[in-house]
Amino acid sequence: MHVSIIIPVGREGFSVYRRIAEFYESVEKLFGKHGFSCEIIAVTDIYDTEVFKALVRLSTRRNFKSMFLTVRVGKGGSIRNALQCSEGEVAVFLDADFPITPKQLIETLSLLEKENVELVVAFRKRRHSVLRKTLSTIYNAAVNIVFKTGIRDHQVGIKVLRRKALKILSKETVSNVFAYDTELVVKAKRKKLKIVEVPITPRKPTRKSTISLVKTALILALELLIVAASWKYSIERRIIGESIIISQGKLLVKHEYENYLERSLLAKFLSKIVKIVLKTT
Repeated sequence: MHVSIIIPVGREGFSVYRRIAEFYESVEKLFGKHGFSCEIIAVTDIYDTEVFKALVRLSTRRNFKSMFLTVRVGKGGSIRNALQCSEGEVAVFLDADFPITPKQLIETLSLLEKENVELVVAFRKRRHSVLRKTLSTIYNAAVNIVFKTGIRDHQVGIKVLRRKALKILSKETVSNVFAYDTELVVKAKRKKLKIVEVPITPRKPTRKSTISLVKTALILALELLIVAASWKYSIERRIIGESIIISQGKLLVKHEYENYLERSLLAKFLSKIVKIVLKTT
């Protein structure tokens, strides 16, 4: 099974090089032992000199692609654009702080094969902050009340999907920032895709978040309103810029896309607020 691991990268600094390089090396060894092959795509929509240097250096490695977007579209938009150049039968969306180990990832992929499901969602058995645990409990309860997903943890930074699910969900999602993880689950439930949950023990964070909890909560709330509005309006796609992909010395330029609700004035208004908040981060 060939797997595309997509890692959205924010204002991480050059330290992201070490984290991704260590993960890459561990994954290369383990995947071969278990009959998997993989490609890693690191994607960023932020121009940061240190991140740029780190990703260009990583792009010299085998089966590694670095993708630079010229228009800021957030985590969700970055993942959707990275999917355009992915080749795997299965895609893994993984945050750059790597909430799981390569061994846990192998176990998750094995479960996907064994259970014949379209989407694997992880849930955290414990968290490292009382505040984050409290906010997460409130958030997940609210999502379950509104969208009735029955999922314990919508926002954990890992999702594993088959290509069949990707084709459906990449056209159905409109969230560009932090609610993307939640929207994937909500839309997968709506499409009656088979989902399974797996427990993980998240690794202790090695860095502080690059965005405050207050801004994160605000963007999540605004984007969930956009997700709710998407039930009523059709989702359109438009070209908004160019994306640059570098892999082993080769350079490729592709269109950068954005999903949006064309006829929803509310969604347009909320999207503008989200973009304003993002510019301050």
